[in-house]
Amino acid sequence: MLNLTDPLSGLNTNELSNFEIGNLEIYQFDSTLIENTVVGDNEKCTCGLFKISSAGIDGWAEYKISDVQQHFDLIHWASVFMQLRGLSIYEGMNFIQNNHEPWGAVRKTLAESALLNLSSNLQNPSLGISLERSYLFSRSQSYFSF
Repeated sequence: MLNLTDPLSGLNTNELSNFEIGNLEIYQFDSTLIENTVVGDNEKCTCGLFKISSAGIDGWAEYKISDVQQHFDLIHWASVFMQLRGLSIYEGMNFIQNNHEPWGAVRKTLAESALLNLSSNLQNPSLGISLERSYLFSRSQSYFSF
């Protein structure tokens, strides 16, 4: 029986051990986009997209953080993800499972979701979405690539 709460249970270990996590990018959407698309109190929240790439294929995940300070430091917040670069997708998922305590729930879920999306897109490249960087840049107030 599959353990549906364990993200590793759905990964093909042998296949995904060959794919190394390469580029990571995170976008923090600008306040106008947040005000127009996010339901609820938008003054103290931020949201955006996280992208993990391997072998020219991208995995995406969205994030929303509530109750952020006025001067949210995206680079500091996202710097924990740098530890994933160079790992295989399977190793990355293991790393997240074993070292998520200092990351917190939002970053843990964000990284898991992006890796699961990446693994799905690697197995079925035609299903992956492609987002225009120029559009993402035009709608972002912060961006970090690592």
